[in-house]
Amino acid sequence: MVTDKSIKELENSQVALTVTVDAATVQGDYVKKLQKYAKEVVIDGFRKGKVPQSVLERKYGKVIWEESLFETLETALKEAEKDLEPKYQPLPFELPELQDEEAVAASEKGKDVTFTVKYDVKPSFELPQYKGLDIEVPEVEVTEADVNKEIEKYRDSNSIVRIKDGEVENGDIVTVDYCEVEDGEPVESTKRDGFTFTVGSGYNYYKIDEDILGMKKGEEKTIEKSYTEEDNMPGYTGETIQLHIAVKEVKHKELPEVDDDLAQDIKEEWKTAEDMVNGIKADLQAKADEYKENEQAERPARAAVEELPQPERTRRGEHQEVHGYAGDDKGAGAGELEAGDCQAAQDPAHPRRNQGRGELRGRPGRVRQEGRERAEERA
Repeated sequence: MVTDKSIKELENSQVALTVTVDAATVQGDYVKKLQKYAKEVVIDGFRKGKVPQSVLERKYGKVIWEESLFETLETALKEAEKDLEPKYQPLPFELPELQDEEAVAASEKGKDVTFTVKYDVKPSFELPQYKGLDIEVPEVEVTEADVNKEIEKYRDSNSIVRIKDGEVENGDIVTVDYCEVEDGEPVESTKRDGFTFTVGSGYNYYKIDEDILGMKKGEEKTIEKSYTEEDNMPGYTGETIQLHIAVKEVKHKELPEVDDDLAQDIKEEWKTAEDMVNGIKADLQAKADEYKENEQAERPARAAVEELPQPERTRRGEHQEVHGYAGDDKGAGAGELEAGDCQAAQDPAHPRRNQGRGELRGRPGRVRQEGRERAEERA
């Protein structure tokens, strides 16, 4: 079967295995496949099992040839892999990827067939230095600014929201209706009623935080907005639109004072504001110490392995399918012919041309039992 094979080392722990299969094996397998289909397929004008091979080959020869050919190549690939050196064996989860598959599919009958597959192998490397490494571990210091930032978070989470009669300011919580306007008419598809956001947060689609500053409840206005690439507004970059805004409600947050009452509201063990400050600082220091310990443990390992090679598909994070047939051919029996498969063989754009196989990634799948049943119904 296999008359010649060669292997070439590639980058990123990959190899290319080239295999040649003799013409007699390829042709013999094709004839067997024709004989099998001749007994099972139904064609108008012939009884089941009585279809002449010449008729079958004339109507469906191309798709049967491709199926037979790639089954032969799969068998040849398994044979070729048996006596490869261990370093050239595919990884256990690896499916060899057929190269130039369309050219292989167009191989002429009566000639040897040569094909190439590419796959990942175990990386070869020298063990890097992992003892006596100089590792820099960051010094983490808890500052007064860090403590104040945590206190502000506590103040915000313990704030009271009240309705406001005055003008909109940064930090206020507003409820608005808005929509785009074209030629003086509202664009209904852009209309939004009762949208609530915090002014200055930027959490609104049209970026209107600054445009509503100074407005009051019940006020409306139409503004022009121009957007650049920096605004990150897909579909609006370089455009100027008119936007109608109506302020329906304005609220503001009343933040608590930093005092003993706030400390006691946050944690029962904190009796005074000083307890709160010291407690926050201790919590932050504990997190900083944990981070430093983790870095001390992890940085040596990262430094030791950063130069190790990785297989190509591992680098890309690619997950591969390593079982049976892909697509919707699960559970299909071998040897059943479907009219759609014959159509796929003639039409390069047909979706079935791209279904996966088991041993060689990227080739059309086998035919399905239901195709034969439909053929029998037509007869």
